[in-house]
Amino acid sequence: MRILHYYPSNAQTNSLETYLKLLKENGLEIVVLTSCEKGDFHSNLEASGIPCYTVEYHSKNRLMYYWKHIRFLSKFVKEHQIDHLFSHLQHSNFIAVIAYYFHKKPTTYFRHHLTIPGVEKISRIEKLFDWIIDRFGKQIVVASPSVLQNIQKFESIHVEKYRVIPYCYDFDKYPKPDPERVKIIRSRYEQRDFILLMCSRFVASKRHRYALEVLSLLVKEYQWNIQLLLLDHGPLLEEIKQTISELKLNDHVEIIGFTKEFVNYMAASDLLFHPSLTETSSSTVKEMGLLGKPVVVTAGVGDFDDYIVSEKNGWKMELTQSTEETAELLNRILKNPESLKENGNSLRETVQTKFGIQSFNLNAYFSLLKQP
Repeated sequence: MRILHYYPSNAQTNSLETYLKLLKENGLEIVVLTSCEKGDFHSNLEASGIPCYTVEYHSKNRLMYYWKHIRFLSKFVKEHQIDHLFSHLQHSNFIAVIAYYFHKKPTTYFRHHLTIPGVEKISRIEKLFDWIIDRFGKQIVVASPSVLQNIQKFESIHVEKYRVIPYCYDFDKYPKPDPERVKIIRSRYEQRDFILLMCSRFVASKRHRYALEVLSLLVKEYQWNIQLLLLDHGPLLEEIKQTISELKLNDHVEIIGFTKEFVNYMAASDLLFHPSLTETSSSTVKEMGLLGKPVVVTAGVGDFDDYIVSEKNGWKMELTQSTEETAELLNRILKNPESLKENGNSLRETVQTKFGIQSFNLNAYFSLLKQP
């Protein structure tokens, strides 16, 4: 059976690369098509013998842009004798759900986003795309039961169409920390009691202001000498800088931005503070766990409730928790440094067991292929 993986990105993605390689190893013929130029994603797959194709269209007319992609995908499916199409992300899913009516090959749509009203701005186009995919798609996959419950909570969906298949990672492919670089990073903050890390895009739903207000309480009310490192980038960068100045935290916060040596900063940190309100299945939390580092996440977000158990392999705060309550929680955590190590080691075991390559559910994918 020949499977087409249709996708709008070229960035290296461990979970997607892993599932494609495992499907190939289990007898399926895999073909990849992206609506962008080739990148690391393609190079990694081609090295494993998976052929990759690309198509790019640019048009100021949005309708014409999508129509060109729909026509190309329909033609590609027929010419390459595709038996089943796996489409990923909203952009590709919208194109694929319309193209289906031209090529008539079974299609499965993998949804990787969760939008919560009032937390993020959701455009009318995004709402329309989700409605069309849910209405006309026959089979939709999400990453966890919790994600599906939240989608069902905030959207009117045909829940009987949805399937749950957790992400799977080849952790051997992850970069390893450079001990010397980790040592250098830690030495920059050797006067600090602890190094906290936030590794989230600078957007409202990741709650950087909330994190900074919590840090302010820890520094001023609880007298902790803490360093907070902010990784990644995003549209709220200047607003975050203003908040840092407003709260007089310039000496306690460093904006690292986007960096390819994120794993060294993770290894140099004592705790990941992740107050994000929107996730599907956070790679950042798993990457920290893989390093044996503890995390604080938000209950009811993404798939955290499926594998994070407070005071066993991390800590969870409530969605409605105030900054004062969260500062009190962190104060209690930091007072017991041994618990940081214990929870981090436990999270490592959880992540490796639940999301490692041995957790790959081949039967779940074969079940998708039975769609008439």
